[in-house]
Amino acid sequence: MSIPLFKATVKSNWILTLIFIVLLCMYMGSILSLYNPDSAEAMEETLKLLPPELARAMGIGSIPADLAGFIGNYFYGMLVFMIPLIYVSIMGHRLIAKLVDNGSMAYLLSTPNTRTKIAITQGVYFLFSICVLFIFLTGAAIVISQSLYPDLLDILSFVLLNVCALFLTCAISSICWFFSCLFNDTKNSLAFGVGVPVLFFMLNILGGMKDEYSWITSLSLYKLFNASEILSGSTNRVGICAVFAGISLCLFGGGIYVFRKKNLPL
Repeated sequence: MSIPLFKATVKSNWILTLIFIVLLCMYMGSILSLYNPDSAEAMEETLKLLPPELARAMGIGSIPADLAGFIGNYFYGMLVFMIPLIYVSIMGHRLIAKLVDNGSMAYLLSTPNTRTKIAITQGVYFLFSICVLFIFLTGAAIVISQSLYPDLLDILSFVLLNVCALFLTCAISSICWFFSCLFNDTKNSLAFGVGVPVLFFMLNILGGMKDEYSWITSLSLYKLFNASEILSGSTNRVGICAVFAGISLCLFGGGIYVFRKKNLPL
């Protein structure tokens, strides 16, 4: 790993990361402001205003009475998939494929850094930035909830939910990363690196709209993430994280390997 390259990558991408941190925290704050601990019935009435198919597609079911369940239902039903998906799609392309396409990779390879060292550094930054997103999101949610609803949030369950969401996002990012390393041109990198995760996202939405389409969600990586089950502990959290970690390891490692071996237009 190259520390100077890591610092340069942070300097080049910190604004993008900050934008998504603010976006995630803003949505989280908005959802927390909707919670009414004294009137679950009023929130149920609000939910009924949504078409049933739309509510199911967004992962919104009945309103849980507890604050963690409420956040899990509203934020971790769809927003926690969609916003990080946009982030990793942009960042995965910027870190490798864009550098090859615009000629910046030739400059980097003219330094003492090897392809492997460059790829490892960029990959470490990618995962580091995702961790930063979820650290700020988790911290902001805890601070806001403690301010608005003191001691109502089950902090341990909420943190575990975010750990699972972090591993899921790392798995999705590894798909973007692999195709960014595989292709030299922007067109193919974006088509596959963004197209495959978006396909998983759409399958998850379509499968949630009607019972007869529920089998479609089995084709999506997002199927493994169920916020209510993770919060209640009725699913194997360690097993889910292990699956996501295994996918991440294979695709990040595979991306570094193909980048090291492929022909570059230098």
